[in-house]
Amino acid sequence: MRDFYLKHKPLIMLWLLCIIALIIFTGHYTNLLFDVGREVYYPERILEGKVLYKDLFVIYGPFSYLWNALLYKIFSVNLGTLYFSGAVCSVGIVSGIYLIAKKFLNTSLSFAIAFFTVATGVCSVNLFNFTFPYSQAMLYGTLSFLYSLYFLIKYKESGCTKFFYLSAFLAGLAAANKYEFVIYAGVLFVAALFTRNKTVILNFITTFLAIPVICFGILFLQGLRLDHLIQAAHEISNLMNAETLKYFYLTQGVFFNPNALPVWGISILKTGIPFAAILLSYGIYDKNKVLSVTLMTLCLITAYFLCNPAVFVFLIPLLVIVSICCIKKFNGNINLLLLILSALAVSLKSFWGLTPMNYGNYYVSIILIAFFGIFFLLIDKKYQNPTAVFIVVIGLCFFNSNIYQRVYLTGKISSPHGTIYTFENQAQSANEVLSELNNYEQGVRAFIYPEGLLLNFLSKNNIKSDDYYNSLLPLYEESMGERKFTENLNKAKPELVIFNNQSTKDYYYNYICTDYALNFYSAVQKDYEKINYIKGETSYMIYQRKK
Repeated sequence: MRDFYLKHKPLIMLWLLCIIALIIFTGHYTNLLFDVGREVYYPERILEGKVLYKDLFVIYGPFSYLWNALLYKIFSVNLGTLYFSGAVCSVGIVSGIYLIAKKFLNTSLSFAIAFFTVATGVCSVNLFNFTFPYSQAMLYGTLSFLYSLYFLIKYKESGCTKFFYLSAFLAGLAAANKYEFVIYAGVLFVAALFTRNKTVILNFITTFLAIPVICFGILFLQGLRLDHLIQAAHEISNLMNAETLKYFYLTQGVFFNPNALPVWGISILKTGIPFAAILLSYGIYDKNKVLSVTLMTLCLITAYFLCNPAVFVFLIPLLVIVSICCIKKFNGNINLLLLILSALAVSLKSFWGLTPMNYGNYYVSIILIAFFGIFFLLIDKKYQNPTAVFIVVIGLCFFNSNIYQRVYLTGKISSPHGTIYTFENQAQSANEVLSELNNYEQGVRAFIYPEGLLLNFLSKNNIKSDDYYNSLLPLYEESMGERKFTENLNKAKPELVIFNNQSTKDYYYNYICTDYALNFYSAVQKDYEKINYIKGETSYMIYQRKK
């Protein structure tokens, strides 16, 4: 035991930090209504006989929903089940980041990047966290990708094909969660082709396809048909071509936005100047220790106060440029090339705007490892230690931001299906909605728009929403058509329709019933009467079907 501790001391320290962060932050989030409700609601509906892509509209792979349904079956249909799953994944992701970093960087910098991962991911209270994220598929996919990459590197180091097959299996698992991980699978496939061994290539394909085949096999056994998949693919195609999605991607850094260039320039200066000054200060340590430490301290303080969510917004394009300019450095360093290609493959969604405040939270650490992996081929490796201190300081800045928000997440929402905390004013109005829902018998349906499946899930009497048309964000109004929502309303005839004023400005239109879905709102007003208006920062209008 002592030998294990001494050998893995940094990793054990990271586990302890994770556990502390999980105790403090798990169950406390700024978002209640968007995305997360689907993640808790769909697995429950699967247990009740509903089928993905047929009954339940899904834009991700099937694994996460099927897996969470299994967890519900083994444990209980409760938020705590997914909290526990998120906690395990959090520890796994942080450990994976450290283990991969150790292949290319020293212990100090590897620990620092893993610490940064704890601060930005495990401690996050926004939608893009590691414990209760916008998408469980992203959580499982990230975890699978990291260990797939780790075993790919192990394979290149040892030549043992079992590591390669394990890497392929995990890559298939990642792809069965979110389809963007398929791009990473392309890197693996090229690696398989380079073996020029038909057996290895066939075994790679077989192990990669194992999880996707099992998942879709289960769905077909449940009643999914090819025409259902074609219809789902058509819906997703419409969604991908929607103007509101393009607008959303512009704001999130997925698409190039020229208006963001000033942010890039400012971020390069705010990040680059303190970082360069820290390295220069460390360079004079042997000549003048006092001056060196003094300057580094001042630079670190400056870096802390200049830090903001866009601190690494420019890093992916910079990594591409540096990699192209230093392409000869990859001769004899195939592992670094695989790391960079893999990191770029999974992070394309954040290419033009890497930040821990959105999708980038799942990619930023692996991009940091890739960047510093090549950076320290260009300069003396002794500078890894001050770089580690710099990364820890940046991590502390994000931790401070998260803990500041955490202090205000004291509003409790509790039901037999679990407990979650958010801002007091949001919790108060959500509890009033739940109180209203609890007046109705099981079997009654309540459609909450633009989204609100978490409230359906938390309702005491299991008040259901619509399985297919359960989100009326501007994106879905455009891609599916407002008419379909109206037709479904007339067909389903739910007892209740509830609107909230959660902002949808990221999709161009600000508020439902005011800026979009006006015809749908008129249809509701025609057949329903308003029975309650719950006022608050998040307000709710509750309509009951006319007798």
